Formats: sequence, C-alpha cells, structure tokens
Amino acid sequence: MKFMHRIQYCCALWFVLMPISCFAKNITVCYEDNNYPPYILNKLKSEHTPQGLLVEIILSAAKNVGITIEFIRRPWLRCQQMVKNNQAQALFAMIKTPERTNDFSFPKTEQQSLVTAEYGLFIKKKGPFDNKPQLTALRDEKRFLDIAAYQKQKVFGLSAPNGYVVHRLLSQHQLVSEFDYRLGEGVLAVSNNRLDGYVVEKRIGLNAIARQKLTASVYWSDIIVLSDHWYIPFNNTYYQQNSAEVERFWQAISQVKTTVIQEYFK
Repeated sequence: MKFMHRIQYCCALWFVLMPISCFAKNITVCYEDNNYPPYILNKLKSEHTPQGLLVEIILSAAKNVGITIEFIRRPWLRCQQMVKNNQAQALFAMIKTPERTNDFSFPKTEQQSLVTAEYGLFIKKKGPFDNKPQLTALRDEKRFLDIAAYQKQKVFGLSAPNGYVVHRLLSQHQLVSEFDYRLGEGVLAVSNNRLDGYVVEKRIGLNAIARQKLTASVYWSDIIVLSDHWYIPFNNTYYQQNSAEVERFWQAISQVKTTVIQEYFK
C-alpha cells in the first residue's frame, strides 16, 4: 500500500510540475455562429466540425505543429467574451485594432494572418446608386468609398454585421441605417429598396446573394469600405503561458495558407 501511495504521490507531483505547454496540445477555438461560405460552412449538425477555407488553413497549420483543435460555435460577441475569460483559447476571424490588442494576443506580422479581406458595398441593380456617374462619385481613386460624397446622397443608410470593425466604422461616420441587419436580411433589404447598401466581405456577400437568388437584383459595386487582415488571436494569459507553441502555430499559418488557398479554389 505504501508503494502504491508513493506512485500516486509521484504522479500527482509530476502533473503539478509539468510545464503548462505540455497541456497546450489541445485548444478550443471559437468561431461565429453564421454560415459564411467560402470561409466558414456549417453543413453538419455538430458545431465541432465546421468546414471552409479558414478552417482548412487552421487545421493544416495545427497539424504541422502537433496541435489538436476543438471548434465551438457562438455569436461573435459571445466568442470574444469567452476568449477573454479563457473559456476558449482562440477565435477567428478577427481584424487587429489597437483596442483589440489589449484584449487578445495577435501575431506580430501580417504574413501570419489567415487571409486579407475586402469589405465592400453591395447595392441594388437599377437602384438609386446604380449608374456610372453615381458610382464614380462614390468611389475614390483607390476604389474606396468616398464618405463625404455618400453622406450627401444618403437615403436609408448602410448596414453591416453588428460587432464587426466595419460596422463601427460606418457608425463613426453616421452612415448606418436605422436598423441593424444580419447578412441575409441585409441583402434582402437592399433588394427591396429599404437599404442603400450592405457592407460585407466580398466572397461572403457574393455567396449570400447567390444562396438567396438575388443575383438579378443585388450586386458587388467594386467600392471598398475596408480592407484588412483576418487573424486567429489568443487569450492573453494563455499566450503568455504558451507563447512558443502559439508562435509556432502562427508561423505555420504563414507557411501553409498560400497552398491551402490555391487548392481550395481550384
């Protein structure tokens, strides 16, 4: 019995003294509970088995460094709170801002981002903004929305997914509509002349109007509102305790993403 107690004591001591990084082989990653192809697809009932381009990049990088990912799906703001509380260790996909760098640990280089996203304006075909002079007036020399020009012509305002950086940008310039619209509702509101335009990442928007069979009435205007990088940041405490492993994971993302993207869009 004394021998068994000694074994149990040694095992317990080993677990206590084991470096935290040894426990870091399994991480929980939160993602938004919306279907955003081609980046996130929830075709299966289980929240733990998402598909899509971002998922493939993350899983490929994790495999290269020996990390097992458990995915959980939550509303975007809930995901952020869970990672702040270390109920999940990371989340995707997030734009890096000064405020967010206080709450989450981000990669230090843009090369370690998942993808670069273009948030642009989807408008109604044959609507009030759908003519060449009008679009030319709303677009600056770099294809970005001329905010002052739009403010003069605003009717219903613009919308974007709530909680996103681009939504905050629209709000700061008083460009948002009276109502906040989720993606599907937003492009439908554009189609029905209840919204001047909906702002969302280009590929996500194109997939949304195709799914809702709105391609005859809503289209991508080629006017950019925001272009930025998407990252997978980590909980600050978790990163501090496992920084070497997280850094290897981020570096693996930079190494695999080009190949994964090329294969995905073959």
